[in-house]
Amino acid sequence: MYNNITLERLQEIEREREETMADTAYQRWMQDLRVASMYVDRQLALNAQHAMQEWDITRFRIPIKDQCM
Repeated sequence: MYNNITLERLQEIEREREETMADTAYQRWMQDLRVASMYVDRQLALNAQHAMQEWDITRFRIPIKDQCM
């Protein structure tokens, strides 16, 4: 379902979300309805996840040669 969403569209959605959250009318509406906002910026978690996907542990492996006893 989300496979064909472009990075540009995701950034646009995030900008729209930030604009909405900053709108005083929206904030007043949330207060009037006593709605709690559970939005959390997940950018740091996404950055960490991406870094872990890019991590290449093979460069740290030390080749063990057959040792004669």
